[in-house]
Amino acid sequence: DEKYKALHTAVYLECLRVLHPNGLLVLNVKDHYWKPGRDKERELQEVAKWHLETLLGLGMELVAEEKVPARGDQNTATNKARGLATVAFEYVYVLRKRNKATA
Repeated sequence: DEKYKALHTAVYLECLRVLHPNGLLVLNVKDHYWKPGRDKERELQEVAKWHLETLLGLGMELVAEEKVPARGDQNTATNKARGLATVAFEYVYVLRKRNKATA
């Protein structure tokens, strides 16, 4: 969704503006399934990839990446109980602002 992307891009630009050179940004993000319409199948939304690519495109540098099991997530538990596909992990990215980042 373009509004989602525009909002998060604006937030990331502000983060870059206030981060010192070599400052760190930690992002925790999880892909999810979404049902776009009543008669459509749920589709996997790979938002983690989009967020990472956006931040890299703005001049951030990936320092560390961790894939973490999503335990205790109520939506995941509910969807599993209904027999629906779920994403059982989330990503934690650590990014560094380069000296010559966009913002």
